Amino acid sequence: MSLLDFIQLTPRSSIGGIEIQATLEEIHNSTVQITEHPVELGAEITDHAFKKPDEVVLRCAWSNSSPQALLGTVQRLFSGELSGADYVSDVYSQLRELQEARTPFEIVTTTRRYQNMLITALQVTRDQKTGNALVCTATCREVIIVQTKATTLPPRQDQASPEETAEVEDRGTVQAVPATPSPGGAVSPLDMVRQATGNPLATSINPGDFFSVPALPTPQSFGISLGGLDLNMNLAFKGAAGWVMDVANNVGDTLLSGVPLVTGGNLLEQFEHLGIPGGLWVQTKNAPDAVPTFDNLGVESFLFYVAGRA
Repeated sequence: MSLLDFIQLTPRSSIGGIEIQATLEEIHNSTVQITEHPVELGAEITDHAFKKPDEVVLRCAWSNSSPQALLGTVQRLFSGELSGADYVSDVYSQLRELQEARTPFEIVTTTRRYQNMLITALQVTRDQKTGNALVCTATCREVIIVQTKATTLPPRQDQASPEETAEVEDRGTVQAVPATPSPGGAVSPLDMVRQATGNPLATSINPGDFFSVPALPTPQSFGISLGGLDLNMNLAFKGAAGWVMDVANNVGDTLLSGVPLVTGGNLLEQFEHLGIPGGLWVQTKNAPDAVPTFDNLGVESFLFYVAGRA
């Protein structure tokens, strides 16, 4: 290796604290990604751009003939720690350990300083001209590190718009409780029985077939058993759409999604193929056909389950 090829620098360049004796080449790569979306006519449109992680490629060299190497050899000789490993082998081992540790480190170059870097590739060239030296190409990339912070929303009563900001409450498993819907409204309890059982000739009701799904006036999720079928329910308030219901089976497979809690009809009527027994109706106290508001679900407006055949 000639003196022209071996460019000596002041000992300020380093990779993760490992001093670089000579830097033969530096490649700095700083990129901004511009997103593009195709349109029917004309050029693709752009609505966003973001900075990609910085990359730097360093082609570095270390020599067993350098003052650092000779000083290290003398120190190990007098301390009785001299081994078969030479200086450049020690440097290469340190680089390998730095790569395998996968802990972000700092890189100092003649151009700029990088933080939070990792070695993505480490290439070593050895030939008859560099048998007493280590010539290494280290490809390094920035790791984008974010910090998360857990916070607690204020109590629901202190939120300006709880219908938009209230947290989803995980209620675990709840039990449907016996309850009878109001006789008024577009659908009477007897009509509910007829639809739930599929028997339009039914003339009486059995109070033991009516249950209330215990809901609260807040976004929530819970497990419940209806007609011997274990289900998971999610109730969420969607602004102008009001309350909507998602239902999944006990292994998490979605059965229903985004079903509005409206009055005047069986919420399960069009989903008989799913095998959910019985039916679900919504009624509001003193106004059976009024849809539930954010504040009165489970207080004045109730979700009723009527047992019946699947």
